Amino acid sequence: MKDLLPIHDVITQVQEAITVEKRAVIVAPPGAGKTTIVPLKLLDNPNINGQIIILEPRRLAARAAASQMAAILNERIGETVGFKIKGLTKVSKQTRIVVMTEGILIRMIQSDPSLSEVGCIIFDEFHERSINSDLGLALSLQLAEILRSDLRIIVMSATLDVGSVSDLLDAKSPIISDGRAYHVNCEYLSRPRPKNEKLWENFAKLVSDAFEMTEGGILAFLPGEAEIRATEKLLKEKLPNTAIIMPLYGSLPFEQQNKILEPLNDKTFRKVVLSTSIAETSLTISEIKVVVDSGYTRRSHYDPTSGMSRLITQKISKAEANQRMGRAGRVAAGWCYRNWAVSEEGGMLEFPPSEIEISDLSNFALELSLWGSKPESMKFLTKPEPNRLTKAYGLLNQLGAISGQNKITPHGREIAKFPCHVRLAHMLTKAGKKSAIIAALLQNRDIMFDKRNSDFQIRLNKFADGLSSDERNAGLYSKIKIDLKIFQKLVQHETAFSSAQSLALAFPDRIGKKRDGSNSKFILSSGKGAYVHKDDPLSRKKYIVAVDMDGDQKDSKIRLGIEISENEIRELFADTIVWQETCYWSTREKRIKAIRTEVLGKIPLKSQTWTNPPTEKISSAILEG
Repeated sequence: MKDLLPIHDVITQVQEAITVEKRAVIVAPPGAGKTTIVPLKLLDNPNINGQIIILEPRRLAARAAASQMAAILNERIGETVGFKIKGLTKVSKQTRIVVMTEGILIRMIQSDPSLSEVGCIIFDEFHERSINSDLGLALSLQLAEILRSDLRIIVMSATLDVGSVSDLLDAKSPIISDGRAYHVNCEYLSRPRPKNEKLWENFAKLVSDAFEMTEGGILAFLPGEAEIRATEKLLKEKLPNTAIIMPLYGSLPFEQQNKILEPLNDKTFRKVVLSTSIAETSLTISEIKVVVDSGYTRRSHYDPTSGMSRLITQKISKAEANQRMGRAGRVAAGWCYRNWAVSEEGGMLEFPPSEIEISDLSNFALELSLWGSKPESMKFLTKPEPNRLTKAYGLLNQLGAISGQNKITPHGREIAKFPCHVRLAHMLTKAGKKSAIIAALLQNRDIMFDKRNSDFQIRLNKFADGLSSDERNAGLYSKIKIDLKIFQKLVQHETAFSSAQSLALAFPDRIGKKRDGSNSKFILSSGKGAYVHKDDPLSRKKYIVAVDMDGDQKDSKIRLGIEISENEIRELFADTIVWQETCYWSTREKRIKAIRTEVLGKIPLKSQTWTNPPTEKISSAILEG
């Protein structure tokens, strides 16, 4: 049966492994058919008591996998095969296979610790090592050990350190499948590009050259939407009319994303897909024979100056480069053009870092507290770094989400229901329905193309005025609307808090006051320094909330902030504003000075003379002087 995919050759091994050991690790290259065939073949396994859950790292991949499996069964989505992704669910009572993103599994486990309706969990594309996949696997292993000895767990990947994963699962030798890939001719630059060269102009030329020298569709990998849009503009001037340029990134409306996966009706045209890493795994884009790789990606990195994660542009690893190259050999022999020299590969990482090593751990720590287990008692492929985990617990304690011994509080249980950062979830529960738009905007990429103005109020006004009229932001607007709808559904109560007060609830450590004598520098309630550009409208404000910052630990640049009044601060934080007394010897004035200062954290709100300080305070000040 020459139509059978390579994964069929190892299905018997998979069935035996999950029947006897209840665990399996499957390593199969792109094109082997693991994503669709393994779940379908498990439908007839009598040892699986309940639904088969298959996890995908991205929403587009989840929908595409469900659609492909339903097509194989000649059914509609929502019958035997369905999906659950953020903002959309297609399942029914007869659904046996549910494809979902990893965060949804965590919510399922937290609400039903025995996963009573689930018989098997398949972690697909585990090599991407998202923080949710690592946490989801650790939770699944613990609940299987304590509550569900019959639960089957499978980890599947194309590139993976299989030995450590097999040890983690207590599984026997990994099951290895061949791939079904055609030969890909790989071309490199003759020499490394100078650092001062115009990167994306040169990359656009490389795509254009590839178009001339090859045939079939082209898939070009870039780090993000901004680079995609810049390259798209350049290619419209370079490529002939037969080229159909198709951007592909996360905030693009699903209808446009799905259209890219479908074949072109007119074969005289060629696809030129400009994509982020969304197309690196799981997806099969029809007609692609050529890959052009920029060598860059965006990763979510924890930024200690902002207290949250931000997306950083970085060079890809060798494993990611091979994954991308494999996209060119899915349907026929192909070509891969790499925008770097062979000599540069020695400096590339073998594998990308796992998110648990580089991302913010606040939500991760909240899930652990909600689950009730200490991290050291759980099986993690990569252990969370203790200092960063301690900082995450510190934030949760400040927000009232946990108490002593990192125990979850009722407020912590409430904010765990929200699919957003714990800061924003805390704000939503305290500030109510009006804050939903703030959370939705902060959850997504900045809607402003002009970053010289850091005032968040302008973003709120722009969205209210109709962001969708801006063609560049149509997809982003759609994504924000989805998040807004979700948050408004979860938050029912109203409050009278202003936008600034809402943000102060989310960022209580970043309320700032203008430094005396400064035009643009602030002292934050955490004690850190921050600044804006002298021409920025926020530089004229006395009090602000710094929403997003960048820079070193001593003085951070404020990327996004909002003005807040002293009255709004006092109304919100009356319980935490305190008086501090100071008695010291003034070298300049040659006398004792005694001052009482009203403070919020490290911010002085009001000062006055301290009359009649204790004698011992005066004596101590004189001696120090």
